[in-house]
Amino acid sequence: MRLIFRAGGKSLQFSTLAVFVCFGALYALVQSSASWNDPDGFYHARMIDFLGKGELVRHFRWLPHTVLEQHFSNQHLLYHLLVVPLSWVWPVPVAMKIFAATTAAAAVAALYAVLRRVGAPVPLLWALCFGLSALVAYRLNLPKSDALAVLLQLGVIAAWWWTGRARPVLLVALGWIYGLTHGSWPMAMLIALLATGARVATAPAGQGRAALRREAPALGATAVGLAAGMVLNPYFPANGQWAWYQIVEIAVLGGNAGVQAGAEWYPLPWSLLISGCAPLLVAVGAGLALTWQAHTSRRIDWCTREGWLALFFGLCAGLTWAMTLRSGRHVVYGSLYLALFGGALWRLLAVQAPVCLEQTRAWMGVHRWPTRLLATALAAALLYNPVLLWQSRHGTPWNYLQRAAAYLESHSRPGELVYNCSFDVFPKLFYWNAHNHYLSGLDPRFFYQRHPQAALAYEKPEPSLAQLVNLMDRFGARYVLIELDGPRPMKHLQSALRANSRQVRLVYQDSEALIYERAGSAQQPRPPAL
Repeated sequence: MRLIFRAGGKSLQFSTLAVFVCFGALYALVQSSASWNDPDGFYHARMIDFLGKGELVRHFRWLPHTVLEQHFSNQHLLYHLLVVPLSWVWPVPVAMKIFAATTAAAAVAALYAVLRRVGAPVPLLWALCFGLSALVAYRLNLPKSDALAVLLQLGVIAAWWWTGRARPVLLVALGWIYGLTHGSWPMAMLIALLATGARVATAPAGQGRAALRREAPALGATAVGLAAGMVLNPYFPANGQWAWYQIVEIAVLGGNAGVQAGAEWYPLPWSLLISGCAPLLVAVGAGLALTWQAHTSRRIDWCTREGWLALFFGLCAGLTWAMTLRSGRHVVYGSLYLALFGGALWRLLAVQAPVCLEQTRAWMGVHRWPTRLLATALAAALLYNPVLLWQSRHGTPWNYLQRAAAYLESHSRPGELVYNCSFDVFPKLFYWNAHNHYLSGLDPRFFYQRHPQAALAYEKPEPSLAQLVNLMDRFGARYVLIELDGPRPMKHLQSALRANSRQVRLVYQDSEALIYERAGSAQQPRPPAL
């Protein structure tokens, strides 16, 4: 970040700090509820708690029938380590909230600083379109390392302006840190490749090879850094197998399609995508139209710094939007590069084709009412997004399933398997009860990879009583937990269980969950009931 500030001086430092403070205050309000918007927050809280107590989880024993039991790798290791010091002062969930709001605000401020360094017109407007989008802000504020991934990607981009000898060292360090922080670490290599390709494409005639030779050390440094993140990692070599499974088999090839994963792995509804990104899409679309007009009029010289940046960010935006249209979890990256691309396009127009901007301004002066109507609609869309974000701030309470988890812990042997009727209930139980093991969790495809036929029966919206009993007997589960407020309450199964108490009997009930025990299972001495 220092190389960005060095070009902007104190004015850039002050304005970036102001953006950070304002968005930090906004995101602190978003984080004000004692709940998680993502069930994975419970998993991360537990892993941070383990690290805070000096335990590095190398073998994920809590899901013995999934691929995690074979090759587990903590892809968020550095994120967990960074939250640990905060957990010494505040409870782990509060520490995670503070860290999430801080890093999310830092990501928006870093984008603003990069836009200022690029020379984009009205960089604050682009940063606002990014940071106020409900889709973007929602994911940035999740109890995960998404905001850290954005910061690292912006760091890699900024490193390409470092022309001194320290640039390869910086890229190696960023690659290594990225590999320890987030599963999207291949993005660093893609950024490096696209930056190099844009350099070669915009080099003057006959100088493409020379441009490639100039960029080769930085390209190699990025690869070395990412390799270091894999090898200089406490989870090596299991992290290599895990990366192949997550990136190639699931993300690229779309494997294990026999079961449905979480909603974030699928395309977002078009209405939600357009409403969340409307200002960016309109601004970039207008910039593309004017740039095409200027290009056909031969006013654009692509063999310049402005031309390289526009092409580079355009390639990044195209790639990340292709990813976003396939999986909604990438909308942060798509919006990030859309903002950078838009800023670079309008910078290119301002420097090389000011006549096009003057013509556009004159057209807007003549057609005032359509212009005002469009501006009002975009402003309304931009300002409505924080309202949506505020409405979505409440999620699953931190103490959810605490009583049910305590019952299971006190009435079962250490390591005894519990049949949790939904994969996404696992993190909530895991946070409160690491005493037991569970059948499926985090992602249903992890269970499917080991036991395809059993996973298909397990993932049915309404499994029959016979299927439930068969699965319990096959995997040795004595207890089954049904989440009453979850996405799969299984009303018909509950009715079947009540009517067949000889096979499975109800032993615990509260407003959140039901716990049944398999009749005839091996009984163990148990402490008194809670």
